[in-house]
Amino acid sequence: MSKKIFFILCVVCFVQLGFASPVKRALIIGIDKYEPDDPKLINTASGRLRFFNLDGCIADALSMNEMLQSKYAFQSANISMLQNTQASRAGILKALNDLLEASHSGDVVVFYYAGHGSQVYNSLSTEDDKKDESIVPADSYSGVSDIRDKELGVIYNKFLDKGVILTVIFDSCHSGSSARGPMTDDDSKSRLLPDQTVDAKDATTFIAPEERGALIISAAQDFESAMEQRDENNQPHGAFTYSFLKALQQLPGDASASEIFESTRAIMKYNGKKQEPVIAGSEKRLSENLLGIDNSEVPKEITVAVIKSFSKDSIQLQGGLAVGLNIGAVLMRKTSTGDSIKLKVTSLSGVNRCYAKTIYGGAVTAGEMFKLSQFAVGSSPALTVYATQTNFSVADLIAVNEDLISQIGPQYKLINDASVEDPDATIFYNGKNWIFSTASGQVDIGASNVQLKQALSKSSTVKTIFICLPPTKELYDSLKNFYQKNNAIQISSTASTAQYVLAGRFTDGHLQYAFMLPTVSTKSNADIPMPLRTDYINLNNNSIKQCVDTLGNY
Repeated sequence: MSKKIFFILCVVCFVQLGFASPVKRALIIGIDKYEPDDPKLINTASGRLRFFNLDGCIADALSMNEMLQSKYAFQSANISMLQNTQASRAGILKALNDLLEASHSGDVVVFYYAGHGSQVYNSLSTEDDKKDESIVPADSYSGVSDIRDKELGVIYNKFLDKGVILTVIFDSCHSGSSARGPMTDDDSKSRLLPDQTVDAKDATTFIAPEERGALIISAAQDFESAMEQRDENNQPHGAFTYSFLKALQQLPGDASASEIFESTRAIMKYNGKKQEPVIAGSEKRLSENLLGIDNSEVPKEITVAVIKSFSKDSIQLQGGLAVGLNIGAVLMRKTSTGDSIKLKVTSLSGVNRCYAKTIYGGAVTAGEMFKLSQFAVGSSPALTVYATQTNFSVADLIAVNEDLISQIGPQYKLINDASVEDPDATIFYNGKNWIFSTASGQVDIGASNVQLKQALSKSSTVKTIFICLPPTKELYDSLKNFYQKNNAIQISSTASTAQYVLAGRFTDGHLQYAFMLPTVSTKSNADIPMPLRTDYINLNNNSIKQCVDTLGNY
């Protein structure tokens, strides 16, 4: 036998024996649609009487897909995605088991989920609360069971049994608590559904996957909501995933899991989010990069693929905001002859697409890979604030405040400063109607407040209330004009896109306003890098110009 044939046979045997290069695989799930097309299809036997859709989960899934390909060199063929109706209970479990079957020792697997989270009662659980945390499949309305953490844990351990390096990332709720009412609106949603009332009766126990080498990152603690927010292009995301992507954009590929987590948490706190993300893994795993592989195997640069070249000035790329591409960013590749081709981003198209033009070099064809060689700073403002647009005068707001207090009654404690103490309920104006907001939801109490007493009678757990007064028409118009002249700060049309909101109160005979972080107080979370609020300014003791100048400068 010749040496050449012997060498080829050795290589074949080497591969067949399982020593081929490790493969990076991923399962990415995003579910925005939970409501059935016909409400009559809802099976209430599980205890859930209604379902509501989310906005940012598909965008999160697409963004994670792009990030894994561009920053960590995953091949698109090895990434499975389930979106909306694809992510049924059966579909999710089948995809996980298919991924398990395809994976081999040394392979890298990432499992990402964005959607509703919940809890399921388990009378046989060893946990004190007798509840299993769960993810909610898209067909939950039909009465199927959630996929509980115990079920997932068994599957995770099967990956680890095979020697797979496993990373799990969740952007969903595990249990609910509510942000303060006036600082949220219809665009700020919680990824939480009510608990299923069935009994899982599952006594399964196992060694926690994170104790065996898995890395598990969750958007919130098991008693918190995971909130949604919008990015600089008004695209909805999970607040956690938005911050996670920002951290990955800013850190090198070989950054440790701990560094990525701490950066993510800092960005979330900067954005005023109350929820606390959670990371679990061994000390060794936390010190390694996100994938748990050798740093030499992690690409040092972000790469994006050409989707289609329409002309020299119109080239579509598979990359966008998710990996930090902004208008003006420059990408480059070397040809086989050693020449360079440079592209410059001209426009963005969603979270994972952009268009570029050739600024140096020859023709570009589909499938070519370009490396990001020059970042561009986005045009988004450094700070975003929100104020409710109204037609109220000072006299109108004072009258409304007095009327609300008379209906509330002395049995409730009125909170004077929501940045110091979290109220049980908040009354605020959304631009059309007055809203009564509690942890269990929001109730429209009408253009006036005649329905307030009825709302209070149905909220037995409410003890403390914060009345958040909107600005007068004159104050709003003046603030909007002030910020239009300062492109570092933007006044937003929705509270969910803002870091600070304008909150008013009537105290000691004065109508006062301050900008405050929407979801935190000194009691709920003191570990915030931004001030919880500005000083209050008296509107009826100062001219509008003085108030605007003071609030603007704050």
